[in-house]
Amino acid sequence: MFKSDKVVIFIILFFVIGIIIGCACLLFDSNEKVFSKDGMSITLTEDFVENKYYGFNAYYDTEEAQVYIMKESFELLKENEQPTDISDKEYAEIMMKTQNIDSDISEKDGLTYFYYEKDVLGYAEEYVKNSYYAVVFKTDDAYWLFQFACKKELFAQYEDKFTEWAKSVEFE
Repeated sequence: MFKSDKVVIFIILFFVIGIIIGCACLLFDSNEKVFSKDGMSITLTEDFVENKYYGFNAYYDTEEAQVYIMKESFELLKENEQPTDISDKEYAEIMMKTQNIDSDISEKDGLTYFYYEKDVLGYAEEYVKNSYYAVVFKTDDAYWLFQFACKKELFAQYEDKFTEWAKSVEFE
């Protein structure tokens, strides 16, 4: 074998290995990041940062998407003579009623969820329409409401991601 043949084989081998590594990186979402707070964890992406938002136990956001998380402990509900023996679907109905949200509740793949839209004050001090994917969980000690949000025009590209992130939720 000539020296030039060895060089060609080495170059081809180098490119093949590069292609394999590139494909492997696409198959495995390397930018996932687990966030944990108050006994729950959720897998989002590294693009998210944790911030504070009044009235929520946890809040994570990017430039385009937000995740609002609220935990209502059974202890607090009992102190206020509120029911703790209802299903996650019934809790979702109560949450929608208290927030004047008109939507249908769906149950699929172990998730109880509903959609809604809301005008919110944006960064430029003007209102924008956000779309929300709200998921309710019931644990041994609390009800949890996870609200995934983005601008209405971006919702189609985020809906599957919101579902994926909701399915990643775990509780201690």
